[in-house]
Amino acid sequence: MSLPITPSAPVRRTDCGWRETFPMVAAVVLFALVLYLPGLGSVPLIDRDEPYYASVSREMLDRGDFMIPRFNGRIWLEKPPMLYWAQSLAFRFLGATEAAARLPSALAGAATAAVVFAMALSMFGDPRAALRAGMISALSPAILAASRLGMTDMILVFFTTLASWAAWELLRPDRTPRPARWWWIFYVAIGAGILTKGPSGLLPLMAAGVYIAWARPPGAMQSLCPLRGAVVITIVAGAWYGPVMAASGGALVSDFFLTHVVERVLRPSNGHGIRGITGYLLLLPLYPLLVIPAFFPWILWFPRAATTLWRARSSCGRFLLAGILLVIGLFSLASTKLPFYILPVFPLLACVVGPAVPARTFRVAAALITAAVLVGSVVVLPFLGGHLPARELARSQTLPPGTKLALGDSIEPGFFWYFGPLAEAPADRIGNEEISDFLQRGGPRAVVCVAGDNPPQPPPGTTTTSREGFNPAKGRWQTYLLITSPGHRVPPIIQSE
Repeated sequence: MSLPITPSAPVRRTDCGWRETFPMVAAVVLFALVLYLPGLGSVPLIDRDEPYYASVSREMLDRGDFMIPRFNGRIWLEKPPMLYWAQSLAFRFLGATEAAARLPSALAGAATAAVVFAMALSMFGDPRAALRAGMISALSPAILAASRLGMTDMILVFFTTLASWAAWELLRPDRTPRPARWWWIFYVAIGAGILTKGPSGLLPLMAAGVYIAWARPPGAMQSLCPLRGAVVITIVAGAWYGPVMAASGGALVSDFFLTHVVERVLRPSNGHGIRGITGYLLLLPLYPLLVIPAFFPWILWFPRAATTLWRARSSCGRFLLAGILLVIGLFSLASTKLPFYILPVFPLLACVVGPAVPARTFRVAAALITAAVLVGSVVVLPFLGGHLPARELARSQTLPPGTKLALGDSIEPGFFWYFGPLAEAPADRIGNEEISDFLQRGGPRAVVCVAGDNPPQPPPGTTTTSREGFNPAKGRWQTYLLITSPGHRVPPIIQSE
């Protein structure tokens, strides 16, 4: 294994013009899209977050209100709007489909790989090593997963990586004067990150602070001009937060900042963690351990690559390690633990190991991973998608205009996404004991519920159809019921084998 730096040599850099770098950037982007796009819509929207976000985006487009997010007709302020805007744009041109809901994440993953290439080239000056770094970012298991899900995380990672690259260009000790464009890119990207996932967008600024305190690069504060930068961040992020804060009457503070930021730091939320001081201490090493499978096999080269950078006392090594330690350390201290919280660390890890992975080993590993991903995308995912019931249940029946829909308490948000367009909105949430009364009211009505320990008792004359499927949010198989009011006929549902 060889690195472009040694303990006794400075970092070697090569200035490449756009004519030399553009084909390599295009190769990285196309490679990432080959990994992310096939089979993007073959699996129904899963978990709780994907259908929530997609439903909010669809409703935003339908209403033409791109300022106030709503879910099922009600104001929904659990996340800032960047993902909703991106998904609404995709829905506008491609239709409200699973693939369109996930397309922004796929594009963000490909763009992140391109930024990693550019940052590694600026740091190490080796085009081949930079090319490996960009492709390693695209091939990392955590990035692969996030780029194929319609969630906020991959868009956040793009902005944090872009801001990290700009911070490096502002703080690197071998270039003066620094072009003003990097200052603007740094702070606008941070503002966009805050519009994507709130305070997590500040990670590059905090990482830059750690690097400055550690390496003490000359002229750092003059390059960053943090007070003027705070004005830019406030303008960019405040363009949405300000009006929504005023319009929501404080709901943004309670629903987002207190519930989804402060509360998740102080105590486990939604079962993502262990309560009590013992549980907190037990989970402290979770993220350092999680990095191993989430960055495999490239993590095998990290110890030696990081050691080489450390011993060389290189500015780029300190910059990357400062960011890595900050992200892992900061989220390790939070009480709520979710795998994607540390996603911004993987582009930085890719920059570290890109020069260290031998070219031949990289080609073999990349080919094997790519083949596995493509086979999984065109064979495995469609098979799994057939065992997730929400989409098939919605496709296999028609509801007459004006149907009033209700969903049982145990129904996941994915059913809102699939059944919402088929019925009169908004849908009701009811318990099994309320189903009979709901169906006997006037007009065409339908209920989707789970046949659990307390099965519903529909009134006489109703039609009940069922479908068994896997609930990924709860990790178990369940039987789902579609109950329609008297006189409303539904085509039979073909049971999966």
